[in-house]
Amino acid sequence: MGNDEKPGTLEVPARLAYGDRVNDSVTARILIRNPSQRTGNAVMGLLKCWGLAVISIFIPLGHFFLVPAFFIAGPVVFLMGLREQVRLEGARGTCPMCGETQPFTEHGPMSAAAQHPVRCSACRRQLVLTAELPGSVRSDAVTAEPSNVRVWMANADEPAGVPRSATND
Repeated sequence: MGNDEKPGTLEVPARLAYGDRVNDSVTARILIRNPSQRTGNAVMGLLKCWGLAVISIFIPLGHFFLVPAFFIAGPVVFLMGLREQVRLEGARGTCPMCGETQPFTEHGPMSAAAQHPVRCSACRRQLVLTAELPGSVRSDAVTAEPSNVRVWMANADEPAGVPRSATND
């Protein structure tokens, strides 16, 4: 583990895709958070937003919209923090379009389908990075984000819990 990596960061195989062009020789660094870590991060986000709301009270005229905005943003940030189980910390691989090997420095939460958009620094195309998550994380990611279950099941060979008649349409 390097000096810039956080504890709990894993390197997993991934692939980069741009349309029908795919590169499978990619390594992604992901951070997997357990429920207590997610709760701690969510609470910190809530407190930061509400702290900014308190500080905004002293800004003339700006406090009329800043205080309510930060006050409402607090619970939104809290809920987003609770849902973020897997976070992309970076990746290294070759762009399927231009062939340039490079580090991809994008960070952010990954969807239940383990996908995250990244941009090639050489050709500037937006690529889709898909990481292969460990089995336990995959099942938790599906149950943690019910709105993305359809996306996850579209990528699975056998959708679990869906009647066979529904898949034959």
